[in-house]
Amino acid sequence: MFQVIEVNTIQELETYRLSWQELWGRGRQRRFQMTFEWLEAYWQAAPADRELKFLIAALGGKVIGILPLVVKTVETRLGAVRVLTYPLDGGGNWYGPIGPNSAATLAAGLRYLSSNRNGWDLLDLTYTDRDRIDLGRSCTAFRNIGWKPVERIWKQVPSAELSGTWHEFLGRKRQDVLNKINLAEAACQRQGVVTFRHYRSANDFSSSESSLSDLMEHLEVLCADGNELKQLRRRCLAADNQQLLDLGVMFIDRRPIAAAISFVNESGLEVAHVLYNDVPDIESPQLITVLLGKVLNSAFASGSQDVEFAPLQAEFLKAARYWSTRELRSYRYTSCPLSHVKGSLLLNYHAFRSPKLVYRTSQNQTSTRIAMNIPSKRTSDTGPHLKIFRDSAE
Repeated sequence: MFQVIEVNTIQELETYRLSWQELWGRGRQRRFQMTFEWLEAYWQAAPADRELKFLIAALGGKVIGILPLVVKTVETRLGAVRVLTYPLDGGGNWYGPIGPNSAATLAAGLRYLSSNRNGWDLLDLTYTDRDRIDLGRSCTAFRNIGWKPVERIWKQVPSAELSGTWHEFLGRKRQDVLNKINLAEAACQRQGVVTFRHYRSANDFSSSESSLSDLMEHLEVLCADGNELKQLRRRCLAADNQQLLDLGVMFIDRRPIAAAISFVNESGLEVAHVLYNDVPDIESPQLITVLLGKVLNSAFASGSQDVEFAPLQAEFLKAARYWSTRELRSYRYTSCPLSHVKGSLLLNYHAFRSPKLVYRTSQNQTSTRIAMNIPSKRTSDTGPHLKIFRDSAE
């Protein structure tokens, strides 16, 4: 029988730091944003309306998983709604339960919430990697406690798969895209000499030629918001402590113009934050396009296989799509008990307004399906042996 312990303060959570670290190391999603260190940095700058609601799942006295949640107040047409959700707030692309037993952790956490309904109106699990990690587990966990989830696309995630050499990667770009990249580089070069300095934690390749402290000083020039700067510095230091930081700064005539803060994962990088200053005669998307090109070039040198972008600004998204080779999707799962009237009304509204999600299987899975004698029926309950893609209905 699972035991679930609710933790509401960082001080209480400190007791589980070692368990968290051990679970994170064995999990399928070893993202920096899912470490205890990232949470500490996040919480120091979290808005005043946030409340911690972390659920520790244990079996036989041993912690088998952690479900990190926060309560935040969101204004809607029905008034203020207390939303119980993951604590990412746009600082990355993916999130979920901590540890290798994600399905059991989520199931235990939702069953606990079904009996402990005070303090929140709506449960909204965003940043879910449905197609590679979750594989229907969230939907199943909701249905097992009698709640009907609304499933929607949360974010489109541009991603660049890196193979071959840098010149081969550029050669695979469409000519119109390559023209825009070249125009961006020319616009920057007209302003002066463009250089790029780069740092990666525990780096052993030659392109890391700057110290972290040197590059961190340049962030002050690129970030006018003092509170945001403090938060970014905390995250950089915490990521470096975990050997997961990649920081690059671009200069024009030795003046810092733009910077990219990325976090290392198993396959490559996740570009989580971009900072830049306005430069006359250079459009912001052009400036970021050149910056991301420098980041990708250094990623090739480090042997990264993949670079994902977590764009918050429209300019970042436009530039990321020039470099991306595919788009991944993160999903959101929203539900609540019928006793939460305000949450139920919002849930039904979004269920009505959301486009229907259409299932399709990738062509390269056909031989796998035949070899494993898997039926070709398309169903939301497809097991982890089959990769699922989805398209929004036109």
